[in-house]
Amino acid sequence: MIFETSRRQALLLAGAALALPSAACATPQAAAPSGALGGLRLITRPQRVFKAPDLPRERTEAWFVFAIAESATEIQPQPSRLVLTYSSGGTDTARAEYWGEALRAMIVQGLPAPQGLFWPFGLRLVSRQPAAANIDRMRVSVSFSDAAPPLEGDIAINTYTQRTDLIFPFRGNGFVTQAGAANGGHRNGSGQFAIDAMGVSDSYALQTNAAFAVNTDLSGFGREIIAPGAGVIGIARGDRPDQPTPGESNEDFHLPEFRGAGDPGNHVIIDHGNGEFSMVAHLMAGSLAVREGERVSQGQRLGRLGNSGDSFAPHVHHQLQDGPSWQTASALPHHYTNIESQGLDRGAFFTAS
Repeated sequence: MIFETSRRQALLLAGAALALPSAACATPQAAAPSGALGGLRLITRPQRVFKAPDLPRERTEAWFVFAIAESATEIQPQPSRLVLTYSSGGTDTARAEYWGEALRAMIVQGLPAPQGLFWPFGLRLVSRQPAAANIDRMRVSVSFSDAAPPLEGDIAINTYTQRTDLIFPFRGNGFVTQAGAANGGHRNGSGQFAIDAMGVSDSYALQTNAAFAVNTDLSGFGREIIAPGAGVIGIARGDRPDQPTPGESNEDFHLPEFRGAGDPGNHVIIDHGNGEFSMVAHLMAGSLAVREGERVSQGQRLGRLGNSGDSFAPHVHHQLQDGPSWQTASALPHHYTNIESQGLDRGAFFTAS
């Protein structure tokens, strides 16, 4: 969960988050007429889609969603055109169309569906619209090459007001290696606004020397990791080894069920008590300082910055989600009160006070 997620990792991670009951934000498509596409409908993952401020100079908002074709029978429809219509208060404000190579680049196949259902394809949709447009709904219409009726559905685009006062989970200088989905980063349902960050030195150096051969060659390895907000520890796992070699995520050090699929390694999930949950992941082996059921205060030590799970170098991963399980929750936009600039995009340096 650091640097750019590979296509395979993105698909598997999305699959872990996507394997949910079939209720979703998109209005279910009514059963189509009998034929090759009979019964096909549109669903979305995550189930709650939120937009967040993006590109402040352009005053835009952005959001990410998988729109998935679902069927009770195994079929292989061939999408030929995608139309996205954006609206605010019931009035259409913008429209975009995709076909050919542009559409093929958005199609995802091989997504694992719930038992008894089939997901012949999904569409990876990243949208960016002017904040002044106040988009609250996106209509998705997919046409097919065999002249079948289009597959259509409406997706509610929500805004979110953060309830928990959060600080970044370490203090000092840092470097963002991967940010949210709209910034080309995390794409799974619960982590679409997640931040990965490495610790850097007082002079903003990423490494202690040029070797980059062992974890201690990285400036942040072992830095104290703290609770971003007060709450109760719901999950506390600390039995995982660190990846031994920075620069690679060796699957021999992943749990079998998460190989190539975003293993959080040693991690903590905090229930903030108001429908918000923080996950802090990739803690150093042997550093866990809390236990399940323990009430923690903001800034309390959780462990140390490590390289456990699906990690390419020592870093911390933090995300805010709406449920206790990172595999099924929806991601929540969030900000930190101890960082002056909230533009935590990939490649940004920051200082957490």
